[in-house]
Amino acid sequence: MMADQSYQDILVDVLRTGVITSSDVESLSSIEEVPDETEVNDYKLIELSPLFLAMEDEPDQLERKLHGMAHEAIAEGDINKAWMIILAFNNE
Repeated sequence: MMADQSYQDILVDVLRTGVITSSDVESLSSIEEVPDETEVNDYKLIELSPLFLAMEDEPDQLERKLHGMAHEAIAEGDINKAWMIILAFNNE
């Protein structure tokens, strides 16, 4: 079970957009180990760069889009991917 307070703060923050649900947060909290910075940066570079570039002037919309992608990953059971998507935005 994840215990790091900074990650718990991120989970509280992601609820603010209304895209990530409390059920999603429960799923995110169940992960044993959150992806490390290298994993997140690699994922962002390979998978998310076009989205970040396209929406660089619209940070609120980018955040909502990423939270939607994370929500979909959670629905598919890919909690690690969901975390990488969320952390990619929070690591900007």
